[in-house]
Amino acid sequence: MDTIDVGYSRRLVGPNLFFNDTGTVLDVEVTTDQDKLVILWQDEVKRIMPVFSSLWFDYKIAYKVYQSGIRLALSAPSDILLGACDVIDFIWASAIDRFYGGVGKTLHEAKESLLPAIQKESNIFYRDLYQKASSLQLNVFREEDVAYIGSGIGRYKVDLNHEGVASIPWQDVFDIPQVIVTGTNGKTTTVRLIHFICQSTGKFTGYASTDWVMIGHDIVDHGDYSGPTGHQFVLTNPKVELAVLESARGGLLKRGLVERHVSAACVTNISADHMSEDGVETLEDLLEAKSIVYQALGEEGYAIINLDDPFLSEKANTHIGKKIFISQHALSTSANKLLSSNDHAFFVEGGFFCYQNQTEKKTLIAVQDVPITMKGFAKHNIENALNAMALSFSLGCELDEITRALMQFENSADLNLGRGNFYQLQSGAKAIVDFAHNPASMEAILSLAKCYMTGASKLYLMIGTTGNRLNLIDDVSKVICEYQPDKIYIKELKDYLRGAELGEIPQKISNSLVAHGVNNANIQFVDNELAGAEIVLAALCENDVAVLCCHDNIEAVIHTVMKYV
Repeated sequence: MDTIDVGYSRRLVGPNLFFNDTGTVLDVEVTTDQDKLVILWQDEVKRIMPVFSSLWFDYKIAYKVYQSGIRLALSAPSDILLGACDVIDFIWASAIDRFYGGVGKTLHEAKESLLPAIQKESNIFYRDLYQKASSLQLNVFREEDVAYIGSGIGRYKVDLNHEGVASIPWQDVFDIPQVIVTGTNGKTTTVRLIHFICQSTGKFTGYASTDWVMIGHDIVDHGDYSGPTGHQFVLTNPKVELAVLESARGGLLKRGLVERHVSAACVTNISADHMSEDGVETLEDLLEAKSIVYQALGEEGYAIINLDDPFLSEKANTHIGKKIFISQHALSTSANKLLSSNDHAFFVEGGFFCYQNQTEKKTLIAVQDVPITMKGFAKHNIENALNAMALSFSLGCELDEITRALMQFENSADLNLGRGNFYQLQSGAKAIVDFAHNPASMEAILSLAKCYMTGASKLYLMIGTTGNRLNLIDDVSKVICEYQPDKIYIKELKDYLRGAELGEIPQKISNSLVAHGVNNANIQFVDNELAGAEIVLAALCENDVAVLCCHDNIEAVIHTVMKYV
């Protein structure tokens, strides 16, 4: 019998897949006897948890069983989350022991090995502070012996060792307007657009994304900050007046949300990506994971609902609270009926972006006059613009401020690095640099490329993928084959093998493309995306269009493209 995985536990810092509380989650890779193991774990929770009742007297348990594993969760007080991770590990180890015929861990072991650490970590003042702030609809963040109530310019810094709840000037503490953006595609572009719009109104804006944290006009740190760390980075900055927060699937599932009271939450769209990770096996699972952001809405917060997405449109009828609808189409009669007195809509009608509430309708700006739509060819950026309009509106921006800023936002590398950056080359050819990496984004970027082709044009494509996206290769290949590229360059991503062998991923992509009808003679392997870009650009003739899908070397690729402009 295979050894059962001991699992990997993490702190849940706020609203998450299982509950709205803080807590811990344990991810276990196990494919056999899952139901039996869950029952044993639940039994052990009930048996062992009373040991900690003096500090952890109330808790919730939850779990999710999926094809390749189990996710087990326990809610826990906000001040003992590290200890909670040790506890869930201990209880799971006890369940495993019982599974193999043992009697499980003893209560004495639990008391001796875990209770002292929990007692040391416990900070009842912070726990009381957290509960008080939550009751007042205020966000609260912790950094060791310091806590922050409220956010941005409205935050109050608390010394957990020397202050009391009664000494805090609660009447002066507030949260700045803040929005969360998640979804499969378009998150980063939408966040950048909102930041640009808000900055143009004179507000000091901060944002966190998969690329960096930006405070005002300055990038203060590069890296993937689409989780709690990046959000807290922005929200605890005392200069920030508005916060825009990108939230990726991994952070949502593994850590939850650090904020509990936001002005608006948006799920851009739902399509296949990162499947079979963290219990996400179907698009319904992905919808459930992404929808965690709606749990963080404050009492007056807006849920942004994409009526064009079949998964998200269901929330138009089911979400309780204020809503802003978006659509690339004129509002139908049924959609109009959805608009309550608290709701709004941004949509496209007759080639114009429009706004509507229950009492008025306004035509705002022609779609083709908004540069990021690329004359209306970039349908995905029309969706991104609509989401940005809705979210900026929820942050307090006026309609004329929003439209004026949209007219000024160029889809350049300076403002929107690696997202549909378009270049007219000296040869008369055209190049598009993009982050496309899943079926929906590949469809979006290739359909855009087709709009720039003439009868004499050839289509060149550079692609690659990461070791955790192998299950998407066939679906991406199907999309590529629909557009019949004349030449396909498959790159190696050596820093993103994620368990694969060198050369394995490009070969899988090639095999899939050939299986779907691509002539093997039209496929070429390249060592990396920079080398591939050099080869592609040198091969282009007048009217040709190249799509360069970049992941780890975007700036260097764009620098190379600029030599041909």
